[in-house]
Order: sequence, then C-alpha cells, then structure tokens
Amino acid sequence: MVTNYMREALLHNNEKLLQIYHQTEWVLAKTVLIVLVAVYLPWFFLLKYELFVQFKALLFIWTLVVAIYGVRNYLIWYLQRYIITNQRLIHVNHVDIFKKVVIETPLERILNVSFKTTGLFSSLFNFGDVEVQVVGLMEPIILKNIKHPRAIKDYLWTVHGQSQKNAPTKITGDIPHMQEKMGYTKRNQKVL
Repeated sequence: MVTNYMREALLHNNEKLLQIYHQTEWVLAKTVLIVLVAVYLPWFFLLKYELFVQFKALLFIWTLVVAIYGVRNYLIWYLQRYIITNQRLIHVNHVDIFKKVVIETPLERILNVSFKTTGLFSSLFNFGDVEVQVVGLMEPIILKNIKHPRAIKDYLWTVHGQSQKNAPTKITGDIPHMQEKMGYTKRNQKVL
C-alpha cells in the first residue's frame, strides 16, 4: 500500500500514478516451505524423543531466528515494486531491508518490451518476467515474477504510445545509430 506521503515523494510535477505492481505471492512459496520445515523438524524430534525440556531455550532461539528470516524475506518481497506513472517507469528493488536500488526511466525512452514465462509452474499460475529495454541502459529493466506478464507488457506499450503523443519532441533518426552514440552497442551487451 502506498500512502499519500509516498506518492508525493515519488511523483514529479504534473505526474500521475497509473499502476503499482508487485511480484506474485508465489515467490514466497520457497520461504514459507523453508520456514515450515526449519521450525517443524526440530520441534518434532525434540518432542518425540522427550528432549524438549533440556533444549527448550535453544529451540525457542532457533524458532525466533527462523521467524526473523521469514519476516525479512516477506518485507523484501513487499517493499519491491514496479511503478508506472504517466511519465516514468520506476523499479524499486530492495536487495535487503535497508539496501534499496531505484531505477527509473522516462516512458519515451523505452525501445522494446517483451515478456517470458519459464516452466510449468509459471505458466499454470500465469506469472513471469517483463523485460523493458531502454535507450541508454546496458541492461534491461526486468519486472520479475509479476502476475499477467502479457497484459502488463501490452499496458506498458499503451502507456509508452501515449507518452510519445504527449512528448514535446519526437525522436528522429536511426535508433541503432543513436544507441551507438549513447554507448549501447552489441559489444557492451552481455552474452548469455
């Protein structure tokens, strides 16, 4: 949830918030599984072999550590967001709770938008990655593990088209030539 204060801090003059996307909740499945197993197994064995009284303090400390791990991963998931305004695409990436990387680009600098789903689980639950290639950035902006990636790709193209209509000056000329001038060349791209 974005509060009014956060909206005002993020937005420039005459800028309107259009959409905020988060990663799908399925991203948390691995964390939930790890937490459940890490809490269940010690409790099960210590209770089964009647060792609970001897290791009670250690067991509670272990459970607290595992709970902190789960809450940390949830907060990082919750704080990571992809924001689309009528002027910009903003990716707020929390590497850790207190370490944040924000990448933003004007919508008119978008060159290409594509999406991909990988695997049966991703296809079944309709989530995937949306890659946005931007003039001037070596790496694409990737909206990871978001619901309905095809619809978001189409939405980004729609918003991009609207921003092109409202842009004071249009890009003219050969885009590959312009990319080369800005340092975006085939040599600089990573080969996977």
